[in-house]
Amino acid sequence: MIILACNAGAQAGFGHLMRTRALATALSHLGERCVLLGPGSTYSRDSDHALFDEWIPIDHWTSDEEEAKRLLSIAGRVGANSAVLDDYRANNAYQEILHRSRFPWLQFDTSIDGPRFPNILVNPSPGARSDDHQRVMARSDTVFLFGPRFAVLRPEFSDVVRVPRETPAIRVLLTFGAGDDFGASAFVLRELVARAAQDLEFVVVSGEHNPQNFILDEWVRERGGNRVSLLINPPLLSAVYSSADIAIMSGGTSIYEVASCGIPMLLLPTVDNQIKQSVAWAESGAALYLGRFGEVSGAQLGETLNFLISNPRLREEMSLAGRQLVDGRGAIRVAKHVVGLGERVG
Repeated sequence: MIILACNAGAQAGFGHLMRTRALATALSHLGERCVLLGPGSTYSRDSDHALFDEWIPIDHWTSDEEEAKRLLSIAGRVGANSAVLDDYRANNAYQEILHRSRFPWLQFDTSIDGPRFPNILVNPSPGARSDDHQRVMARSDTVFLFGPRFAVLRPEFSDVVRVPRETPAIRVLLTFGAGDDFGASAFVLRELVARAAQDLEFVVVSGEHNPQNFILDEWVRERGGNRVSLLINPPLLSAVYSSADIAIMSGGTSIYEVASCGIPMLLLPTVDNQIKQSVAWAESGAALYLGRFGEVSGAQLGETLNFLISNPRLREEMSLAGRQLVDGRGAIRVAKHVVGLGERVG
């Protein structure tokens, strides 16, 4: 039994929960059973019953000490021999308690604030460097799983094949995560649709828990015409993503999904903790970094989009770079390390 702990919500976003589901799927294929700790039960789906023996919500994060003790207590009750932490609230003090208890875990973490204590650290960013993390590790035997090879994605993003469309129009994907997009989608639509060429199509993908959905739906109905479509929780994201020619998006975990589909990306992070990863993706050649949302003008956005549209060779190079970095098999790679972690301790 393995405990998978994560955070999810309109403000925290849902990338951690989606990654946890994908990892649980890979672990189940290896014969492991899982318990989910953290997200509210309102975010549970029918399919989660097959992934998790239990779904245990944390209604209120009390303190690092109490939450670490909660995980250890649940581990004892369900017989878990290891855990996976995908929750930025599990900070240094929390980790030290687990470490002192000799309870092994794998942690998703991009922070380089120390000290850190995990047995295995996963940072899928293309900008991850072992030297940066090594200096904040409180233990010398931490295993590093760095780079997009360890991006945990759902099975649908493995070996994505782009199907040619019948229309010659350029299709622009807008996606700013499954939680609150903070008005970024509406900003892009307002700035681009009126001034963009008529042969551009826009597809907006939003999560059902995005509080901006009412505004988006109203805008698309009143001003989108036949050029803008709004999809809320589409059932097969890989098909939607792979049908696009360019993506304008935030800097969260969706980057890895879009990159696996070979879509050139214009990155507009909506929160500060997405900036470093967005810059790293731009340096990888798979994306262009626009700047933080709120600090980029409509003119800058339009100029960069037009530049990319007018450079098909650059788009192809960016597409290839994304596909080479993310092959969609990171979930099984990470899952094998999680299983091995429990076996070594057992």
